Formats: sequence, structure tokens, C-alpha cells
Amino acid sequence: MGKHKIVWVTGAVALLLAAGPLVASSVSAASSVAGQAPMSAAQAAALSGNVTEKVIVVLKDQVSQYPASRSQVKNRSAVVNNLQGPILGELNATKAHNVHSYTTINAVSATVSPGEAA
Repeated sequence: MGKHKIVWVTGAVALLLAAGPLVASSVSAASSVAGQAPMSAAQAAALSGNVTEKVIVVLKDQVSQYPASRSQVKNRSAVVNNLQGPILGELNATKAHNVHSYTTINAVSATVSPGEAA
């Protein structure tokens, strides 16, 4: 395994270990966003206050057909962006802070309201 692959794998594992309790509660929320109807403006407004909870959402589909390698970065990014789109849209609607999209692992982190975290 090359030096760059070890760094990426180590970083991904460190992120998952640091996320620990946040990941478990967030995975179910992430997996259900795609199957839900779009959030109404009233729902988004209700969830946009008191943005204090840090969460990491690790998506179930880790895009194994396009590994996180230099040769597959464009393909992987396109698929990951498509999968994360509904989640990022919801985070934008609820005025989440510190929103970050990750492609080495298919994940999103943000600071959200307690209602959104639930």
C-alpha cells in the first residue's frame, strides 16, 4: 500500500473513531432523507434555531465501485455529490453551520439544531 493510501485510510479511520456516538444517531437520519418528501419552509424554519449540535453523517453507500484513489477521484466525487445532495440541501435549508462534505469516506459533518440532530 502506498504512502498516500495509508494517509487517506488513517484519516478516514480517525474521523470514524472520533465520530463514535455521533455516527450511530446520524446514520438513520441520512439513510431516510432520500426517501422523504422535501422539507417545507415551516419545518426548515422550526429546525433552524439554536444550532449547537455537532454531527457527522456517514452514508451507508460508500461508493465501493469507485475507490478513493487518484485515478477514480472524478467518478467518485460525481457519485458522492449526487448521494449527498439531499442532505446538503436540508442542512442549507435549516441554516446549519460548519457544513463539510467528505469524499474519501462518503460523509457530511455540520453543526445543527437539536431537532435536526434527532
